[in-house]
Amino acid sequence: MEDHIVEIIVNEVIRRIKVLINTHKGLVICTENTDIEVLEIFINSMEAQGFILDCIYVKGTEDKFKEITCLDNARIIKVIEKNKPVFDFKEIVEEYEVLMVSNLGLSEIDSIKELRIENEFLSLIYEGLKQGKKVYSLSKDIEINPVNKGLVKKIKKLIGQLDELGLKMITRTKQENIVLEKDVITIADVNNIETGPILLKRNAVITSPARDYLKEAGIEILRR
Repeated sequence: MEDHIVEIIVNEVIRRIKVLINTHKGLVICTENTDIEVLEIFINSMEAQGFILDCIYVKGTEDKFKEITCLDNARIIKVIEKNKPVFDFKEIVEEYEVLMVSNLGLSEIDSIKELRIENEFLSLIYEGLKQGKKVYSLSKDIEINPVNKGLVKKIKKLIGQLDELGLKMITRTKQENIVLEKDVITIADVNNIETGPILLKRNAVITSPARDYLKEAGIEILRR
């Protein structure tokens, strides 16, 4: 009985040590139709914040990401296929604080929104959401012309629904609207921003009031 209790305690200590060690590990999930330029900005920002990055590739996409130099030393954890059935990613996902999906198509977004988890790719993302990880994704399919106000309204609603599930969507349109080129970011620069992330210079200084506002609003800070 005592041996069993000791084993439970030891396992719990090991689990907590692993969590502490892996606090700044990020998993990049690389798939087709990715906006490499925006993905690279996001990955560079993660590296600047001290993240160690690993990769999972959708089969057939490995060569498309070679131009992202910061992934050169990334460890390849697994190669997955979208036509394979659901896989248990629990142990893999436990190691990471952040999951970054390089692209989601509209049908994949709809499947996640409706919790239709039907293949390896979707089950990996769903596992991240289940574990409460920070999960981000790019999507070319929701980058739309703002002239079409009806479609913009629907896309905003969709993004809000995904946000409620814990999946934060990042688009080129959003990135372009929130680039701040200043060396010092004050509250006046950010107090009208309602959604993020915002993109700053690598060495930009953020004043305390501005940082407090962004934190309270849940707006992510990216650096390039």
